Amino acid sequence: MKLFVLVFTACSQSLQREKSTPECKSSEISSSMEKFSPEEVIIYIIDEKSDTNLEISYKDLKFYLERIWGTKDIKIIRGKPDFSTQKDKVIIWFTSSQDGKDLLKDNIKDGFIIKRINLSGQSKLFIIYAPDEKNLSYAVYKFLELLGIRFFHPMQEFIPEYKNVYLPRDINLKLSPYFKTRGTHLHLLHPIEYFNSFNIAGDENLEEAKKFIDYIVKTGQNYIQWSILKTLDFKSWFEHARKIIGYAHARGVSVGAEIQLLGISSLQNSYVLTESESNWQEQIASQIDFLMQVPWDNIEIGFGEFFSGEPEKVVEMLNFIADYMNKNHPKTTVSVVNHIGNYPELWVKYNNQTVFYYHLPKFANPRIINNVHTVFFFDLYRDWGMYNHPNFHLQREYMMELLKESRVVRYKPESAYWATADIDVPAFLPEYIYSRWIDINGLVKEISEKKLPMIEGHVIFSSGHEWGYWMTDYLTAKMLWEAEENFEHFIENYAQIYGNCQDDMKRILLEFINMQTEYLFENRLIPYISVEDFYDDIGYMAQIETHPKRVQFEEFLSMSQEEINSFENRVLKKIYEMAEKIVPLEKDTEKLCNGSDDFIKIWCLEILDGIKIVRLRLLHSFNLYRAVIDGIQGKEYKNSLEEAVKLREEAKKVVSAREKYYRFPLERLVGSYQNPTIYPFGYLRLAHTMCGWERQEKQASYVIENKSKPPLSELPTCID
Repeated sequence: MKLFVLVFTACSQSLQREKSTPECKSSEISSSMEKFSPEEVIIYIIDEKSDTNLEISYKDLKFYLERIWGTKDIKIIRGKPDFSTQKDKVIIWFTSSQDGKDLLKDNIKDGFIIKRINLSGQSKLFIIYAPDEKNLSYAVYKFLELLGIRFFHPMQEFIPEYKNVYLPRDINLKLSPYFKTRGTHLHLLHPIEYFNSFNIAGDENLEEAKKFIDYIVKTGQNYIQWSILKTLDFKSWFEHARKIIGYAHARGVSVGAEIQLLGISSLQNSYVLTESESNWQEQIASQIDFLMQVPWDNIEIGFGEFFSGEPEKVVEMLNFIADYMNKNHPKTTVSVVNHIGNYPELWVKYNNQTVFYYHLPKFANPRIINNVHTVFFFDLYRDWGMYNHPNFHLQREYMMELLKESRVVRYKPESAYWATADIDVPAFLPEYIYSRWIDINGLVKEISEKKLPMIEGHVIFSSGHEWGYWMTDYLTAKMLWEAEENFEHFIENYAQIYGNCQDDMKRILLEFINMQTEYLFENRLIPYISVEDFYDDIGYMAQIETHPKRVQFEEFLSMSQEEINSFENRVLKKIYEMAEKIVPLEKDTEKLCNGSDDFIKIWCLEILDGIKIVRLRLLHSFNLYRAVIDGIQGKEYKNSLEEAVKLREEAKKVVSAREKYYRFPLERLVGSYQNPTIYPFGYLRLAHTMCGWERQEKQASYVIENKSKPPLSELPTCID
């Protein structure tokens, strides 16, 4: 159950074989459709010149149809079709007219309808209706997806080629979005692939940013937000940002900037409103006015992590910001990030009651939008969390509390966590997709049952797209329009690109996600996939855990035999069990990839790499623990250590092969270089060096040989 990146990888020697007739054909996507000749088809679009967004969509329509149908003989006419004179024609009509509305006899207010109607006589009509041009633009891209195209990634799309005109035999689709604001937050406090696109001036970077805006529209979204850093070259960046926002507005996309309220709790290079309490009003006003040299639609205020400000002062500052923005920048909304962290200093006294620090905005100006945050692949409903929280139920309860007061609420979950936890291990974790579905489906049901106003928006917190993490963003965008569909529906959306093999890929993905749910989530094994760096170890010393912590190797030195036996049964046995279950799934995926045509193969091989890297990481972790337990008990352990090294070397080959197919220049993603973030490297450098894997090997060896915890000076930092 996963969508995947395109990579024609050399990751497996077994895949290097002579071409044979493919068994999985993308052309078979059209097998359920009806074939027509180009001469039969006439496309009608709105008579007069439309807005810029819809005109771009029409241009895309022509481009994609020419590609997929293999013909330039597509007749596109501005105006309304005359059905009486066009018998024996196939008419595709994009409209927001009263005539279209009357024909459908539907009063849809938000969204669109795509329907095939067989008219009297011989005419066949495909009517694509929306009540306005913005929704009609979304309908254009949905219509293209019904033909088999997928807008998976801002820089790479799936476009099959049929060499003939094919259209659905029967379609009667009506979609309306569940949330008014549907968007993506690019976390550019990290050096992810889109950092240059949005934060460094230049023509190539601007084109990348525009492609991302296009992706937002193509996936039915209408909002983009990114983190602003205080270390930017503002002189050149302001003009760059204005160009991005100008293009976004032309495409009907609103744009937000995320900044920090207090310097004391800003641990990265975020743009900060106040560095001290003295003259804080002047500081805030000055910093806001400086940032508002570009026309932001939203300014989002973060409270940082781990550290709290004085509660009364924080609420006072929020009220000042709301009033100042309303007076001086009335077209720009203000929102806050309701972060997480279950540490004593984050439970504060306000009005003689104990309040979770990140929930203080409920006492501030009601114009302020609350954007409730969760992290990693944890959700609002299941019983597990992070940052010392047993779960994130308190965030869901906070949302319901605000909705009862008719406050504007958005939800801001993650599609990757990065920081040594998933994408930079590397590890492919489609469990994220399942978590996002649990949230969206669950929220819609719960809010409806409680007869509360629906949350206003959903903004996915994106920390990078390689290693398949674009899939979470893409499928989550689909969920915002089809929140009540079952989970398999969204996996099918991806698997359909496999044509006659779509059932095979659907099964593979569902089984792999089910395994991750059972073992990584329910059996709590995700810490044995993740790794650590110097920052993580420093955090442990301060009693701060930023992702679930594994049992450390040195802990076995003080364990009883009973405790060791328990760990072996609860953890080691399960790790090995999951790795063994992955083997047949990996073989099935390899077979499917070998039998796929070139359109499918580049996507299939990324799934294969993702499945393979998870198996190798599990076995690597298993062998290190096996070595430590055996070594401290005086048993033979070197074979296990040597096996771990071999597994890392095998995994390195998988990583190296995939790097050839990253969508951005390799140096940007894995190089070591100075940039405006606090991280002097690209966000996939740790995956490139596999430092986290090697670091754990050194930890294990040290514990065995010295019967003590390794000092940090003995370990690579993995942060340089």
